[in-house]
Amino acid sequence: MSNRHVVITGGPGSGKTTLLDSLREAGHACVEEAGRVPCRWATSARAVRSSSE
Repeated sequence: MSNRHVVITGGPGSGKTTLLDSLREAGHACVEEAGRVPCRWATSARAVRSSSE
């Protein structure tokens, strides 16, 4: 069995996240979108700070 990697690119609203969600639901291994991880952390940290103020 070969290990294949695919890079999905596209502009905003082109369906990258929808495609990844569909692939995950179909049982394919997917890696978290690298560009979204820091945004989620920043949003979470901001929400924590806001709720504690």
